[in-house]
Amino acid sequence: MPLMVELEDGQCSLKVACKNQFGGATPNPVRSIHKAMLVQLRNCNGALQIDPC
Repeated sequence: MPLMVELEDGQCSLKVACKNQFGGATPNPVRSIHKAMLVQLRNCNGALQIDPC
């Protein structure tokens, strides 16, 4: 289950497990990003990243 905590200065911290191509869940480390960048997050074969896959 995703966990997101709102931090100061428009930042948020989130922890998720993304499904990979095999259907399993890949744990991703906790990361802090600006809330405006949440719409740019992608599940790239189980890896959570901002850049395109």
